[in-house]
Amino acid sequence: MECHQLYKILLIFILIFFSSKINAECSIFGSKRFQETINDLTANFPSIKIAENNLELSKEQLKISAASFDPLLGFDSRFYGNSYYSGTSNQLFLSKKNRLLGSTIDMGYRDGSGSFPIYENIYQTASRGEFFTGITIPLLRNMRIDEKRLQEKQREIDIKINNLLVFNNQINLTSAFSETFVSTVMSNENINIIYKSLVNLKGQKDLIEKQVTSGLSPQNDLIEFERFLLKNQSLMKVQNNELDKQLNLINKLYLGNIGENITKCQLPKSQKELYKESASFGELVKDVFANRPDFLIILEQLKLANIELQFANNQTLPELNYRLEYSKANGDGPEEETRNSLKNIIQLNFPIFNREANADLSIAKIRLENIGLSLKLLEQNLSTELFGYLQDLQTNIELINITDREINIIRRLLDAELISYQSGNLNLFLINQRNGMLLDLELERNQLYFNYYKKIIDLYLFLNQTADLDKVMEQMIH
Repeated sequence: MECHQLYKILLIFILIFFSSKINAECSIFGSKRFQETINDLTANFPSIKIAENNLELSKEQLKISAASFDPLLGFDSRFYGNSYYSGTSNQLFLSKKNRLLGSTIDMGYRDGSGSFPIYENIYQTASRGEFFTGITIPLLRNMRIDEKRLQEKQREIDIKINNLLVFNNQINLTSAFSETFVSTVMSNENINIIYKSLVNLKGQKDLIEKQVTSGLSPQNDLIEFERFLLKNQSLMKVQNNELDKQLNLINKLYLGNIGENITKCQLPKSQKELYKESASFGELVKDVFANRPDFLIILEQLKLANIELQFANNQTLPELNYRLEYSKANGDGPEEETRNSLKNIIQLNFPIFNREANADLSIAKIRLENIGLSLKLLEQNLSTELFGYLQDLQTNIELINITDREINIIRRLLDAELISYQSGNLNLFLINQRNGMLLDLELERNQLYFNYYKKIIDLYLFLNQTADLDKVMEQMIH
């Protein structure tokens, strides 16, 4: 007896263990886990990683552009031997290009002795050389902006654009996963609807068999009804196949990237309730322009186009540079080489035709105009698309209500036909017709319900309001 009790306790323990394991494996993939999965996907999915890597690349490229303003230490040494000139020259200098007015500051030491070609701008210094410092300031071209400062601005805007592209990829990924997930839950709901229909048909088949057995109905009624039953069983096979494909897509393409998996028993059921959204059209349009990455990207491109136009305008100006240099000579030498000196230098370069700069200016104007037109077109498209979302949602609600009324009517008609059939009024055609219409309407209603929530999810993603997906999923599934 004691041994029997021990076996019984052991058996109960094993059943509890495996039951808890099955329950753990089949924990419902509800709204909370859905949001956790979205967070994991947007942090680890390959397309997101690529976008984040591009962001890091743009940051490194900014460092390269900023390096143009780093101090430069240089040394120049020349010796003329076995030639007409017999000079020796050495120069050590430190120079730095500045963002302020495009100026360049330099200082250093130089010495020179002997004779030098005048065209090389090298001259004889006092015996112990001379120290110098100077500043060069562009007065026209390159004063407000030059190529180095333009490149730095371009890299800064590239960082902002790539950061927005990361967000845009996250929204696109969330949209794609949500679409697949909702479609998968819908397919599972379709299977449940077909299963309930098959259960009801099995009950109707028992009624027809009873009528045939009692001689009140012909044998053909049973054969015809079995054919109708097989048709619905085929539909169940099709829906199961569709569900398997969608689960495979979710697990391989999405959840596999974060070490997750979902099975049929984990799929949630729909709440069959509608979601209420009270935001006005004007507020939604404002949200579109404030939050959408593609809109913000064009705004950044517009800023860059204006900067490039400013640069192109600047390049059409003459190159006029002013240099102020102070030097102090040391040691023996001619009077003009031993005293302190202050030099004022003006340099002027003026392209005669300036065709390249004028062409660059025309290109910059066209680019700016095109981006402005693209921005205007995007504003119109976003407003139109938003209006379409709101119209679709309203239409879906109306269609769901109409379909609900149709389903109720068909059920009442089907019940009446079954009562009539039991009474001997043989009209199996109408029963099959009502059954087919009822199943079609229930599947249509299911499609409308999930399409309605797809539109709501799309709307929130369209507005870049991903935080609201939680409450949407809570109302859609349980």
